[in-house]
Amino acid sequence: MAVIRTMGLSKRYKNNWAVDHLDLQVEQGDIYGFIGQNGAGKSTTLKLLCGLARPTEGEALIFDKPIRDQVARRRVGALIEQPGLYPDLSGRENLRLYAGLLGLDKPERQDEYLGIVEKRLEELEELLEELFLYTRLQGGSHPLECASRAALTPLWDALAEFYPQLEAAGVEPELRFDREDMMVWASPEALGRVYRNLIANALRHGGGGLTITGRDGEICFSNKLLPGSRPDTEHLFDRLYQSSLPAPKAEQGWVLPLCGS
Repeated sequence: MAVIRTMGLSKRYKNNWAVDHLDLQVEQGDIYGFIGQNGAGKSTTLKLLCGLARPTEGEALIFDKPIRDQVARRRVGALIEQPGLYPDLSGRENLRLYAGLLGLDKPERQDEYLGIVEKRLEELEELLEELFLYTRLQGGSHPLECASRAALTPLWDALAEFYPQLEAAGVEPELRFDREDMMVWASPEALGRVYRNLIANALRHGGGGLTITGRDGEICFSNKLLPGSRPDTEHLFDRLYQSSLPAPKAEQGWVLPLCGS
């Protein structure tokens, strides 16, 4: 059964064709993705399929029904570009809010739907893990382009990126570096990713201030954990290029020796 079918689907803005006579068929159970440059028509196609934009020409069917069909549209969920979420609310609170707006305000019904969402998110996480592993296996070796680089500059960039979340959590990072000109042998992309992962993990699991220490050729992140909380080091470390295992201390979170020169 084709869940999506388009015949000559097109969208034109003045003299520019955002989508140019697209013929597409997606079968039930397929995972289908768009890859293309900015302006290639990816978002516009999704908006057409969701009924958020009207086609200039052509036709699209969802579950063999026109895209304006209310029964078919109830079976479609979409998140295009920016997520429509309230950042001050948790994921569960956002779901409860939208459930209320949709008339699903009975607690037992909300719990049922929240359970379905949590199950789907777990399945999605497993799928992403499999895709990540598949990409690594298919792509072969990707040697890092390492060189001697300043350790603090990408750290400042990462902290600036997380400034709103740090401020909201009341966390003021404390930097303790022996030398401000400390150098590390690293790839800039990998180093920035490690910094961002560690800051995000501290915000997610931390119960106190964040201390970042640089001495004796090592950079370490540490903070206290919330009661009953534990960092998801198994998945986090899958995405770090090179690291040693965390060295826990009494009443501390964890410390990661990163790299040094």
